[in-house]
Amino acid sequence: MRKILLKRALLGTEKSGIGPEIEESVPSGIRGLIDQIEKRTSDDSWKILLAAGTESLADQVAFHPKTESTPLSLSERSENSVIPPPVAEILLELLQVQSEALGTPFTCGSLFLLDEAVKYGGVVPDEKIPDFLRLFTASRQYKNRKERLLPFLGKTANWLGSLNSDWQWCAEGSEKAAAEMNNKDLLDLWEEGNFAERKSALISLRKTDPDQARDLLQETWKNEKADHREAFLRIFESDLKEEDTAFLTSALSDRGSGVRRAAGDLLTRLTRSEYSQRMCARTDEILFSTSDKKYRIELIEKLTPEMKKDGLEEKPPYGTGEKIWWTFQILSRTPLAYLEKKSEVNAAEFLGRYRKDDLFSVLAAGCTNSLILSGTPLSWFEPLWNIWLRVKLDILRYSVFDLRDDLLEYGIKNNIEYFRNILDHGDSFSCSTEILHLIWSALAEHEPDPRRPEFSRALVNYLRKAQWQSSLLIEFIPLLPEHDREILEEYCRPGSVICKEPPNKMRPVQRIMNLCERFEKYIKSRKETE
Repeated sequence: MRKILLKRALLGTEKSGIGPEIEESVPSGIRGLIDQIEKRTSDDSWKILLAAGTESLADQVAFHPKTESTPLSLSERSENSVIPPPVAEILLELLQVQSEALGTPFTCGSLFLLDEAVKYGGVVPDEKIPDFLRLFTASRQYKNRKERLLPFLGKTANWLGSLNSDWQWCAEGSEKAAAEMNNKDLLDLWEEGNFAERKSALISLRKTDPDQARDLLQETWKNEKADHREAFLRIFESDLKEEDTAFLTSALSDRGSGVRRAAGDLLTRLTRSEYSQRMCARTDEILFSTSDKKYRIELIEKLTPEMKKDGLEEKPPYGTGEKIWWTFQILSRTPLAYLEKKSEVNAAEFLGRYRKDDLFSVLAAGCTNSLILSGTPLSWFEPLWNIWLRVKLDILRYSVFDLRDDLLEYGIKNNIEYFRNILDHGDSFSCSTEILHLIWSALAEHEPDPRRPEFSRALVNYLRKAQWQSSLLIEFIPLLPEHDREILEEYCRPGSVICKEPPNKMRPVQRIMNLCERFEKYIKSRKETE
């Protein structure tokens, strides 16, 4: 419709009129509005302007029906329990303050408040959902936060996401619907559905009949888009099997770099495969020991055609040397269990042997990536984390090798007690503020009760160590119990000898405190009615 309106406007309505094709191109859902325009004016130029305005308004409310079916009514889409509009306004303002001050609305503190709102209130009122969706979608991090955001947004956001491509990330109904389908319906969905529906069908088929799912993907593989091929491959991560080896090996020669990388990542987890054995043989050309127990690391001198066939990328990231890049990739794809078996020592002793070598940073980064990709063995986590925690590696200059965040995420997922002990027993003071912030941000998102006394006490100690930086206060204040926030308010008031920040930096902090207090009153009232 938009192209036709533009064409008519450029040609001029005096020459072309409004034309019947405009009426034919109008989605059925807004055709009634266009009919009302026809009745109100006979001026063709006004008709075009009003029709364009109608379509623009439809865009803003995400009205893009894909079929002729009647959209669901709000009453059918709404949940019984809805957060009161004033409380939704508080949360929206808090997220906007964080977005303006930190560049993102998503912090461990704001996510905690959203969880609390769902727990004691329900979901966002329908009229407020577009505001939240626009704010969330503007942040690059929203895809990684879907599991936390969808319960807060509710079914209406799911419906809106099915109508607006910008909000498609919150249209999760297809995967749930596919899980309830029989095999025949799943096959039909795979043949006829859009990308999201086909992905959901493949996920369900992979759970019930992994061989059939793999065969179906192989049949359509050459006709799929590169980003779709990569996304389909990533589905194999949850239940990888030895029988997938041949298919994954063929994907190593794919024309898409992301697809090749995904195939290599998956093959790295199949430690008994020929692929892993080839990587082990190449690692033998990197790590050397002498009879007098001296250990050294050597770089790969040349990327052979066989290495390229195994998906190793020839061109390094900007600012990284070729040989370092090739060596890092081989170490990343070598099973850590093989290094233990070959050296006959545990992870800590193995890494200690090469500690004095000039290329130790390449080895540490490669072993770290291998652990992240394969997920095993867990015994390597603490020795590697201690390296990243306490040793300043030259390779950190290259962002492609800075794996601290990924290693931390792995540790939080698989060894969360290790980090809880750091915070609960005061070991955090041996960490740099930067590293400690990484720990806090990751741990707080997985902590079931971040306002428990031990956790909040450790958090206050951290904020004190960081000299009450305004950015940290904005991020973490919602995690603190009310009595701790009262202490912070005294510490952070303008002119305080403790607060070193200028007044303009503290204003968002005061706003966050005020919003948290108002939100806390709502939570208390809901708890009292339970």
